[in-house]
Amino acid sequence: MTAALSPPPARPRSHAIDALRGAAIVTMFAANLAGPCLEPPHPMWLRVYGSFAAPTFVLLAGMMTSLSSEPAPLNRLLKRSALLLLLAVGIDLLCWGIDPFETFDVLYLLGLALPIAGVCSRLDLKVHLLLATSIIVVTPWLRHAVGYGPLLPDHLAYPWPAWRRLLVDGWFPVFPWLGLALWGGVLGRSSPLSEARRPWLLPLGSALVGLGAFAWWLAPPPIVTRAGYSELFYPPSPQYLAVAFGAVLLMLALFDKLERRFSLTWLVVLGRSSLLLYVAHVALIAFVLDEWFEGQTLPAFLALYGVMGVSLWLVAWLTQRYRRPITTTLLRAVSAPDRSNPA
Repeated sequence: MTAALSPPPARPRSHAIDALRGAAIVTMFAANLAGPCLEPPHPMWLRVYGSFAAPTFVLLAGMMTSLSSEPAPLNRLLKRSALLLLLAVGIDLLCWGIDPFETFDVLYLLGLALPIAGVCSRLDLKVHLLLATSIIVVTPWLRHAVGYGPLLPDHLAYPWPAWRRLLVDGWFPVFPWLGLALWGGVLGRSSPLSEARRPWLLPLGSALVGLGAFAWWLAPPPIVTRAGYSELFYPPSPQYLAVAFGAVLLMLALFDKLERRFSLTWLVVLGRSSLLLYVAHVALIAFVLDEWFEGQTLPAFLALYGVMGVSLWLVAWLTQRYRRPITTTLLRAVSAPDRSNPA
């Protein structure tokens, strides 16, 4: 009787998801380092490689709001959202010396998307899917109606109004990136790594990549390099979104298979410190690398990328290695009885 009334057990944390997030961090380092530290033009393989990180982070963020047996608590999502927005503001002010919300970078997007994804995870699944798809579908029409800032004529160029940065012109605007986060929530609700759903990852991912690539070949979308950053989602076209979503599914299937045969600890370490590493690598680029290593050749850039990646991996490993002992020691010190005045 007691077992029948007890809540369902929480699903174990998947190393495949942490490893996938870790792989995205590795590609994020390259994408964000290339902007200031690699001389243009950037090779196409690097542009493709760096374009994997953003959709992975956004999809996984949405997926983690609904992957458990119960939707993530809204109060926890709101606290996480506040932290992300605070960090985004701090990065703009301290690292880049610009006004908050001027860029609408990825932390702003995630801070906005998490509570919305949490609410959507409590809706009927069909309504959830409809909302996510609607944002994606409306995006080309909206961009056609108002234009995309970096492609506008010079007399309409930056600075763009705040509403434009939020909707279409920011680095990660609501249209379509919020839709991608909500798609991640739909994916989480479907339990993609369950025995029933796992076999669908490979064919669905392959179909999306193939469809997106074919559409790209038929109608190549406009792509711009923004302030030296050369990922393929400026702006994020429907072709790119299909390929990106499919690639994330394929990589999730790959890491799910790999974790059954090999230890993925080196990627899991990165994946479990993703927010720390994001802030650390932005600060490192803004205060050191952008000043001292601007416009390097490709071999020098790759060496710099390797050194930065290993250094930040060590930061993540040390943080995880010693965080629990330090926390335990502090808690013991706080909770220890005061023996200075014995009775």
